[in-house]
Amino acid sequence: MKNQHGIALRDNVHGLDVFVDDPNTKIVTIEGRGSVLASANDFLAGLAELHATAVTMPQRAADVVLLLNFALMRPEPVAQIIFAVSAVEMLGQGETWSEDQKRVVRDLANAAVQSSIGTEEERREVSDAVLKSLHRLSLRQGVFRLLDRLGLAHLKKPWDALYDERSTLVHGLAPKPGMDYSDLARRTVNLCGQILLKAVAAELPGADKHASKMYPIEGSTPMDGNGRSSPVL
Repeated sequence: MKNQHGIALRDNVHGLDVFVDDPNTKIVTIEGRGSVLASANDFLAGLAELHATAVTMPQRAADVVLLLNFALMRPEPVAQIIFAVSAVEMLGQGETWSEDQKRVVRDLANAAVQSSIGTEEERREVSDAVLKSLHRLSLRQGVFRLLDRLGLAHLKKPWDALYDERSTLVHGLAPKPGMDYSDLARRTVNLCGQILLKAVAAELPGADKHASKMYPIEGSTPMDGNGRSSPVL
């Protein structure tokens, strides 16, 4: 075929290629080289097993996988940070106060109404504020409750540390031109990957089997089933 400049481009020919013997005929070869920075073996090793169980995956587990993949598909490090953290916070918002905690909130609201401080209208406003603002856990409380439920309490400190970095980036200062956030993105995705895959494993046993290899967390020492320190690979 010929392109817009009238130059004949020949398809990739495997075998004998015959062309006109003409001084104007030029043969150009292009060579490309790529580098593989990570082995796909860890991914491929469990692919068949996970594929076999994926058809029975509960909807909640499928939603979690979708959130994690959505974060991983973002090309920009800052976007990965934001979406990965948001995915965990979303799950944390499913956590609720215990019945005892709900009773404490109601007692606080009643105490405000019965107080002798201020006018009756002011006390009522305080009572309404307590009931409305404390009807759900904060984002941090929700994530911590999630970590406790999943047996990941050892990740609370790493979560707080990374969340502080994330908050500085998102709320404190806009992304600085030329700043490389790839390391923060990697650490954030690794931490969130551990949490999200553990959440999937709660619905689909064994789904987190390769989490420590695919999303390693630096300096984390979770406890094994016997209460002994079990360093992440």
